[in-house]
Amino acid sequence: MDLLFQRHDLVWLSTQGWEQIRPQIPLAWHSESLRWQYGDWPLVVTRRDHHLPSEQLNLGLVFLQPDGSTQACRVAVSSHHITGHQPCLALHSILSHVLPEWQPGLQALHQAGREAGITFRVYGLAAWQFLTGLSYLQPDTEIRLLFRPQDQEHLVSGLTILRHFSNSLPLRGEIVFPGGAAVSWREWLISDTVAESLHSQKILMKAFRQQKLVSRYSLLQLLKSAQ
Repeated sequence: MDLLFQRHDLVWLSTQGWEQIRPQIPLAWHSESLRWQYGDWPLVVTRRDHHLPSEQLNLGLVFLQPDGSTQACRVAVSSHHITGHQPCLALHSILSHVLPEWQPGLQALHQAGREAGITFRVYGLAAWQFLTGLSYLQPDTEIRLLFRPQDQEHLVSGLTILRHFSNSLPLRGEIVFPGGAAVSWREWLISDTVAESLHSQKILMKAFRQQKLVSRYSLLQLLKSAQ
């Protein structure tokens, strides 16, 4: 299971899958969940609860309320009911669907990543707007981006790009290390300014099965192990 799915992956459900998760959705959102199902919109893989049977995983979806606010919903489903699966969306694929004032900056960010050999991917409300066609985004919405460094040079390049463009765009997101261990890239940048050894610096790591504080040194070792 861990090898097949990672947090933020997109999955599509069969009719049986929707039937399995419907009782887990608040009654007030049942009609909206039917629109989701008939629109063939995906759900997103979230961190897996440790008590789930081995063949199940947790998924999330975010309903848009009439006033523009959102309601997140988390469910569990059997992997046998998944009919489609892909990584979260590449940034360049959603550029025309974000707010017009963001498009030049995000296009430049994408180009900077491309030149550095980095694919930035998007999750959160910007992804939901692209996937559903609904108006999730507001000027104060955070744009959530992740990238997967292959080595330390890749990591530094990605962070440099994100630091630069976060001056003009409301960026948040994650660094996803080999194996799926993810940390906030903003927290990583803050840790860079702390006069403390990599062994003793702790940062919150989120993975498919767990979240915990780990040393920055252990995460950098994942990059070395992957080479």
